[in-house]
Parts: sequence; structure tokens; C-alpha cells
Amino acid sequence: MKVILIILLIIFLLIISLFSITIISRNKSTASEGADSLTTEESNKDGKTTISNSRVTTIDDIQETYGDDVDNISSGIKENEIEEGSNTTGSTNDSEEETLQDNDEEASQTQLQDNEGNDSEETSAEEEEEIKNGTIKFFLDGDMENGIYLGETLCSMESAEAFQLYGEDFKDTGFKFTCKNDDSLNLLAGSTHYIYIYFYGAKSGWDYIREEIDLSGEEVREKNIIIFIDEPKEKTITSSLQLIRGWAVDLRNKENSGIKDIEIYLNGPRGYGKLLGSSQYSIPRQGVADFFENQNYLNSGYQFEKLVKLEPGSIHTIFIYAISSKDDLFNYEVREIYLSGTKEEKAIISAQINMQKLNQDSIIEITGWAVDKNVLKEKQMLEEKVSEIDGEYSIKKVVYTSTRDGNENIYSINLDGTGLTRLTDHPGSDLYPEASPDGKKIAYTSDIGGIWQIMIMDWDGKNKKQITYNHFRSGYPSWSYDSKYIYFETYIDGDWELFRIKSDGTEQKRLTFNPNFHDWHPNGHPYNYEIIYESGITGQENIYVMDHNGSGKRNICDDGPRRRAPDVSPDGSRITYMSYSGDNSEIWIMDYNGQNEIRLTDNPDWDGHPSFSPDGKYIVYEEGKESVEEDLILMDLITGQRINITNSPYIDADASFLYQE
Repeated sequence: MKVILIILLIIFLLIISLFSITIISRNKSTASEGADSLTTEESNKDGKTTISNSRVTTIDDIQETYGDDVDNISSGIKENEIEEGSNTTGSTNDSEEETLQDNDEEASQTQLQDNEGNDSEETSAEEEEEIKNGTIKFFLDGDMENGIYLGETLCSMESAEAFQLYGEDFKDTGFKFTCKNDDSLNLLAGSTHYIYIYFYGAKSGWDYIREEIDLSGEEVREKNIIIFIDEPKEKTITSSLQLIRGWAVDLRNKENSGIKDIEIYLNGPRGYGKLLGSSQYSIPRQGVADFFENQNYLNSGYQFEKLVKLEPGSIHTIFIYAISSKDDLFNYEVREIYLSGTKEEKAIISAQINMQKLNQDSIIEITGWAVDKNVLKEKQMLEEKVSEIDGEYSIKKVVYTSTRDGNENIYSINLDGTGLTRLTDHPGSDLYPEASPDGKKIAYTSDIGGIWQIMIMDWDGKNKKQITYNHFRSGYPSWSYDSKYIYFETYIDGDWELFRIKSDGTEQKRLTFNPNFHDWHPNGHPYNYEIIYESGITGQENIYVMDHNGSGKRNICDDGPRRRAPDVSPDGSRITYMSYSGDNSEIWIMDYNGQNEIRLTDNPDWDGHPSFSPDGKYIVYEEGKESVEEDLILMDLITGQRINITNSPYIDADASFLYQE
């Protein structure tokens, strides 16, 4: 009985154990299913599928987090990537991260390129809008970078001068610009300023000229302040501007030099030009103290050392002010700087400033015309090809002075020595003829009542007209390229100086003021308002160039042998002249910048007064023989062949070509 009870108890315990295991197993299964259901429910919430621990974010979540700021999306994703990095494993995740980074970088670069492209297009559009072909800009007392901007206009007006010179294609190249000399400018009476006129041509780019304006009236400055410039030297060419020195004293002060500061300005007066700086002062100058017999003026020197970057071949003006320590009054001196090298000429700019309006009405009025030089060259090359087919000139002559009739008179002759024609028959001397650029007129010198005067006549000797009535000798006329002006030399104040006058006899103006120096033998530039001329004391002459208003004087070549009577080639690239060795002169030629000097003649006596033909093929000059006769020689510049135009026992000299189309 006991055995049976034990067996039954064991069976009961086994049944209970099995029942318990079953319940536990079911509970585990239900819990697992509940967890899975919860996960699925969460995953399918609102109809969206989100993979657990994934780095893919829904658009709604992005918009909720970043709103409309799309630029922050990439950074936001990267931040999430960093937070989720611990749940990301394997090379696949690394590859995904690199892919996203690459995509982000590509998107960023694409956006940057688009922005740059848009910026470039905008810049190009702005430049195209700002710089139109034919734009003229005006700056006061400085170039485009340093000057005071006055305004701009376009070359679109009709220009009779440009039409006459270059034809129908250049008729509408004129301009007119005005601005008021009001309180914003305040150009003072008696002051000197420079206007920089910039022209933009589509083929050549920017080019400019500089025009000087001198206002009438008395300038306010203290004349008891004496200032002197030692460096840079007057009328010299320099490779750079880096040393300015001199001395200054205020004679009202006897206790010391009386100067508190030296100020230096470039291309304009104080308050207008660019301030280069204040120079070192109080440098000992014993010579100054001795000259004024006051040792208190010993420390009166100034020196400014600084390399100023300037364009090769350009012209500049420095204004040096000495300011008094007594009352801040000042005086100043100016010095023009000529930079060596060649300034590329990209345009032909002709401008006139109406000084009467400026002085009377305080209005700056500038009129003129401008053409792109490359455009002009293309047209001229085309015309040259046509002229080679159709024939260049209908008349080719030389006009010159001869004593063959016992008096100096003017004759014309064909290049082959035929067709000799006397053009003047005056009791006094007629000499130094020069034909106008179109060959229709001749300007010459005539001795009237014992005084040389300038005359003009037709090319055949008719319609003679006197245009100067000076009490001093006036001679050696030369035409401007447009026949509007005549440049000539005068003997005044004990030396030769240069003047200009309109070809109708009005508006005579003195251009040079060089005591003890001769400025003479002018030659008008073939297409610019410039004058090439001879300057220097006797025995030390050299060749210079200046603007036809008298500004911008500069030496073309270095000091050396005497160089005299220059003449410029029709394309403006070369100069022929007389060069001396002792008392003997020969004909030479050089580039317009003074380089590549070449000797053309070798005459035991002398050769002089060379002149280019309008087509640039020949030079005519006079050849001396035993100092009692002179003949005209025609030299072919291509072959070097020389031909006697005249061969007589008389003096035939001062020849000029006369060509007509």
C-alpha cells in the first residue's frame, strides 16, 4: 500500500511540473508576439515606414526639423549620422557614409559653380553695360585710378574734322562734355590743373590724353616763401621717379628757415592731385645759408625718397608745396616728369577745352573726337590696297627756297627735276615753305618790312595771305595734321621760342618760355596734336616733343651729338633729322622713341633739313657743296638710291613735299 501511494505521488509531481513548463512556454511566446506587434505598430504609425536604426530620414521629418532652410539639410543629416554612429556597423555603412558625403560635396560644388557662373554673367553684363565702344571718361588732376571723376559721355556726335581727316566711317566720332566748376570742384583763380581724357575702343581698349588748363586770375600764395627743386632735373627723361629734393625758406622769418612741412602732390595742386607724402626737411644746405647771408637758413633742405610707380613713356607733373610755420601760408613749384620707354598709342584723341567759358561762366566744356587706332589702321590698309590699284597721287612735287633769281624765292618742281615753277616774286626773302597735309596750301616765311612774318598761299602760288603781324621775327611754319593750326618759331626775349596760330590768322599763342635756350624748327605730328622740335643752347641742341598747347615737354633721345631740324614720318613711327660731327651735319633716321639711330648720308661737306614724303617712301634734303651751293637730293628709303632733283650753282634748300590725291 505504501508503495502504491509513493508511485501516485511521483506521478502527481510529474504532471504538475509538465503543466508549469507549458504555462511558462506559452507566456514567453505571448510576450514575444506582443513585442513584435508593438514594433510593427510603431513602424507602421501614420502610414510611414521607418527602418529601425536607419539613416534615411523622411521628408516630413526634415521639414519639421529644418523648415524651408534647405541649405541646412546636409549638415543636419551629418549630425544624425554622428549620433547614430554607434548603431552602424560594417563596411556597408562606411560606404553609405562616403556616398552621402560625396553627394553632399557634389551638390555643394554644383551650387558654388552655379553661383560663380551667375556672378560671372552678372559681372560680364555689368562690364558690357559700363564700358561701351566709344566711351569717353574725364578725370581731374590724375589718371583713372587717382584722378577726380568728372563724368563721361559717348563718341556719337558728328565731327566735321574726323570726317575730313578719315572719311565717312569716322564721321560720328565727336563728343561734347560739360560740367560746372561749382563748390564741389572749386578750381581757384590762377591755378593750373590737368584733365585726363580716356577713350575706350572695342578693338584697342583704353587710351588717354592729358590736357592742361590754366585759370585766369591771381593765385593766392606767399611769394616770400622761396622753394627750389634740385631733383628731378628740368627737361630730362628718367626711368623712374624715386628722388625729389631741393630747399625752401620763408624770408619773413629770420630766426630759422620758417618752413614746417614740404608736401608733394602728383599731377595736380594741393587738394586735387594725389598726395605722395611729406618729405624729410631740415637737411643742411650751406649754399642756401651763404646765398641769403643768414646761417639760420642752414637746415633748409628737403628730400623725398620713395619709388613711385609710373607708366613708361608717360608724362607727369609734381607740385611741391612749402608750408610756413608762421601762419600756414604756402608757396609751391612744379616740375614735369618724363618717363623713359614707350607709351602704346591705342587711339587718336582730339580735344579742346573752352577756356573762355571756364573763366567767364565757370563751366568746363570739352569738345573733340576720338577714333580707335586699330580700326583706323584697318581702314588705311584697305585704302592702301585700293590706291595701289587706282594710283596714289595725281600731283607729286617738292616746294623749296632758291636763290636762282638773285633773291630767296619759293619754287615748286616735280620729283624728276622737271616742271620748275616760281611761286613767289617778292622784294624781300620768301623761304621755309611747307605744304599742307592735303597739298592744297603752302605756308611760308616772308620778310615784310624787315620782319619775318607767316604767309599762306595756294599750292600754285595764288591767293597769298599774311596771317601774322608780329613785331618780332616769325618763321619756319609747320602745319598741324588737320590743317587747323600752324606752328612756328619766333625770335623774342633774346632767343627762339615756339608759337602756334590758327591757319585763319586768329588765336596766336606762345608755347615755350625758355630763356637762354632756343626752341625752334617745329614739325607737326602726322595725326596727333603734338609738336616735334629742336631745343637747346647752340652746340647742344636735341630733339623734343610736346603737346601743341605747350605742355608735356619731353626729350625724345638721350644727350649726345647735336640733333636738329626733325621731321616725322607719315605713320608717326620714325624721325629724320640732322646730326652733327664737329661742324659737319649728316642725315640720320631713328624710331620715334629715340632708339635705333641710323646714319643715311656721308657727305664731306654737309647735308641738312630732311623731310619725309607723304607716302613714306622718300626723304628730300639739301646737299651742300663747298659752302657756296646746295642741291636737292631725293633718297629712296627702300633702295637707298639718291637722285638729284636740282643741280645748279645756286642755293636750293628747305624742301618740303607737296602731294595731292
